Amino acid sequence: MSFPAAGWRWVDLCWDHGMAVRRRSRLPATLEGIAADLRAAAREAGLPGAERITFYSSFEAAVRGRRDDEEPR
Repeated sequence: MSFPAAGWRWVDLCWDHGMAVRRRSRLPATLEGIAADLRAAAREAGLPGAERITFYSSFEAAVRGRRDDEEPR
């Protein structure tokens, strides 16, 4: 296979070898980990209320978890 600026190189495209050298994902494995990453991105973007962003498993759970000062939409 030819690569720009590197020329021809041998490339092993078999699954086992490809997976052995592939970088591991840094995605969080839990819902809370995902929520923490999203809150951090919201903070970095300067979104108001980023620390209060909450994620629920269902619409019903979101209604139960709604703060008293929030109106349903």
